[in-house]
Amino acid sequence: MQAINTWAIPVLRYWTQAELEALDRKTRKAMTLNHALHPENDVSRLNLPRKIGGRGLLQVHKTVEEEKRGIFDYL
Repeated sequence: MQAINTWAIPVLRYWTQAELEALDRKTRKAMTLNHALHPENDVSRLNLPRKIGGRGLLQVHKTVEEEKRGIFDYL
């Protein structure tokens, strides 16, 4: 999870919102196929911080939106 959050998320800044949401779905599907995520697992728990019992995976589209807001506030 940490490697995905560190290396993959910064590359995706310039994708459209629809592409980012589709990527989130593909990520969950790949995790399910590789037995890293149970098919009936709660998706929201996947994105919760590890400190409160989640898996700690960042949602791509929310992360990009937060970054855009930060840049907008800075400017």
